[in-house]
Amino acid sequence: MTAVRAFVALPLPAGAIEVCVRTQEELQSRGVRGRVRWTRPEQMHVTVKFLGDLAASDVGRACDVVRRAAFESCPFSCAMGSPDAFPTPRRARVVVAQLASVPTLEALFAELQGGFAPLAVHEEKRAFTPHVTLGRLRQPANIEAQLSGFESAAGAVRLDTLVLFRSELAPDGSRYTPLVRAPLGGSQPATAREPASEP
Repeated sequence: MTAVRAFVALPLPAGAIEVCVRTQEELQSRGVRGRVRWTRPEQMHVTVKFLGDLAASDVGRACDVVRRAAFESCPFSCAMGSPDAFPTPRRARVVVAQLASVPTLEALFAELQGGFAPLAVHEEKRAFTPHVTLGRLRQPANIEAQLSGFESAAGAVRLDTLVLFRSELAPDGSRYTPLVRAPLGGSQPATAREPASEP
């Protein structure tokens, strides 16, 4: 193994996942249909930092960075807003549910940025915008009308675990495998082994 495609994320609680699924269903009923590859419930999360191709020799150090960042943080809640689209609803490529950026989340992002700085990882040029990916459009489309007037029912979402995921391409889509799972504010993170599948 020469490289590991990886990212760091916060898994969603069951209640928030249920709201995201209902949001997907409502968007489909509004006409956002077959041209979208919808995210499966087990794949819903908040990406905090995309690492890209991580050298196999750096995986251990990456796990340490995640553990340290989680230890320096604490569980927190933030509001999930109505669905939106990147880069814009008029030229949508990705359908998302945005999360309010709160100080704890910003501090967690900054801690990871600093921790991964010595490693050769992907450097994101765009500003950090916390969100949950609901679906990806196969071609850019105007979905402004379908998003108009949409109200989110998620309320506050509690996030309490930071995970370093390995992402591998498979015939049925990408497979995400947790490499380390670290509780926010904890000291003894457990390593997870169960992979999850993405469309």
